[in-house]
Amino acid sequence: MGGLMNNLKVANKLLVLNVVALIGMIIVGFVGYLSIQESKAHTEEMYNKNLMSIYYIGDSRYATRMAQIQASLAPLTDDPTTFQSRQEKYNNAVKEMDENIVKYEKVITDMPEFVENLKHIKTDWEKFKQASTQLLNMRPPTGGDVAAVAAHRERAIDFYETNVMPTSISLGEDLAKIQKEAHENSLEMLKKGEEEADAATRNMIIVCIVISIILVLTSTIVIKGVTEPLAHLIRVFDKLANGDFRQGREPVEARADEFGEMNDKLAVVRRVINELIKKASQSSEQLAASSEELTASANQSAQASEQVANSVTNSAG
Repeated sequence: MGGLMNNLKVANKLLVLNVVALIGMIIVGFVGYLSIQESKAHTEEMYNKNLMSIYYIGDSRYATRMAQIQASLAPLTDDPTTFQSRQEKYNNAVKEMDENIVKYEKVITDMPEFVENLKHIKTDWEKFKQASTQLLNMRPPTGGDVAAVAAHRERAIDFYETNVMPTSISLGEDLAKIQKEAHENSLEMLKKGEEEADAATRNMIIVCIVISIILVLTSTIVIKGVTEPLAHLIRVFDKLANGDFRQGREPVEARADEFGEMNDKLAVVRRVINELIKKASQSSEQLAASSEELTASANQSAQASEQVANSVTNSAG
């Protein structure tokens, strides 16, 4: 990767670094988004399938109890107004129970074990409605006959204990059973959600660590790709400042970025200056040689003149 980075321009190096950082942010954001969506789905599932189930079951148990109380008191009521009030409460309780069964059935459509339990609840509820409605219609006799009223109460109590109470107990047990199962299912989903939250946290940490490592490595390569050629150029300029224009012998890695171009241009400059210095040195050497030759010629001329003078002197003597 270092060789590839050496062939990129500085702007492209910085672009690569920014792209890596951006990709890392996108990955972290995407993983976080998936975790949030998964947590949201589990929360909605827990609310719709478990909390609402528990609510409907609890409300059904209350409605069943209310219907049972009103149906058991109605045969003992000889006041028309009171009977009508109890009958209305009974009808409202029955209606509320029917609505809860429909709502609960929609919630547990994909939960086979709860669907099977709901069948028993429906069966017991129909039996209870039939028996409680029959008990509700057992009006006390009119006319003030104490014996007839007492016999009516005995029949009503016996009918309640024989027909209404057993179905009410069975229905209550069925409701309590599915309520317990819904509660246990909620605890199981809560545990599962906590495990998935811990897993999501671990995954997020791992992703962050991996992306941080990649970002650090990329940053190191980019920084190295800038600082190393700069250090090389500084060493070269330092030599030039000290008058050393010789061709450098230190190895330089081939690069296609600005630093590579700068190094190539600088090498050309050093070569040209070096050649100029060599030429100047050669010219100086030639000039020195010519000067020495002229000096030798002058010495020879002087010697010849001296010999001529000596000859003239000798001749004159």
